[in-house]
Amino acid sequence: MKRRQSVASAAKPAVRRSAASPARAEMLSLGQLNHHLGFFLRRLQIWVFQDFIQTLAPMKVRTAQYSVLLIIEANPGRSQAAIGQTLGIERARLARLLHTEMVDMSCGGAVTDNLLSGGQFFQGPQIRVIGPETRIVTITVGGNDVGYIGDLSMLAARNSGSLFGRGAGLFWAGPQSGQQRDFAGLERKLVALVAAIRERAPAARIVIATYPAIMPVQGTCPLLSLGPDEVALMRDVGDRLAATARSAAARSGAVPVDMNALGQGHDACAVQPWVRGWVNGGIAPFHPTALGAEATAQAIAHALAASPD
Repeated sequence: MKRRQSVASAAKPAVRRSAASPARAEMLSLGQLNHHLGFFLRRLQIWVFQDFIQTLAPMKVRTAQYSVLLIIEANPGRSQAAIGQTLGIERARLARLLHTEMVDMSCGGAVTDNLLSGGQFFQGPQIRVIGPETRIVTITVGGNDVGYIGDLSMLAARNSGSLFGRGAGLFWAGPQSGQQRDFAGLERKLVALVAAIRERAPAARIVIATYPAIMPVQGTCPLLSLGPDEVALMRDVGDRLAATARSAAARSGAVPVDMNALGQGHDACAVQPWVRGWVNGGIAPFHPTALGAEATAQAIAHALAASPD
């Protein structure tokens, strides 16, 4: 603040001296510019911006921030995505304008205990970065607790005929049914996780987002490298996993975002998939595509805008 005042005070004498200078008093002809309305509009725009910036400077508010604040005042409760779309500002830049910061603690292969107690790759608890100043926490976890992604990968590898797949066929007994997996235990852990987050960040809004739908409603496709019966089994596991997350959100008071339901028609076999299959999965098979990540972010933004604080 003081630095801005000193710059302004130093600039004013310079303007007065230049006004008294003979060189400044000599006005040059604008020539053909006199006939260009755009030239004068641009000069007027610069003058207005300079005056506007000087007016906002004592409040430490920039012009873009001022525009955002006016939109928020006129549209209370709307999401950052909606505000950014109205002003033509991408969400990442909008977060900076609003002085918000995102810390991504996600890690592939994590189970719920890693969030609370650490231990994954010698890391501490993922919730260690959460504090009283935290305002939003999003959670998608549990698939590895019940062997969802792991079993999908083992099945697909076994069917692929690769060296790893042949080994899986020899030493892996195969996937458990949905009834055999500990979804009740997972729900207890999710509820306990939300309670631990609330203890660290009482003012935070907590979102539990389910995994996007991976399997189509019917049938299969080459990208999955799974047979119809295997798809049906793992679809049941995915549906049970989503139901567990929804139940945990209801019990804990978290905001639910059901990407399993929203992702129907955007499975790995779809024209616009939100998740990868096995064949096109690279190092992260059965994980979200860029389109799926965008859809999840949009769904979370809408859910937060629609739910009370």
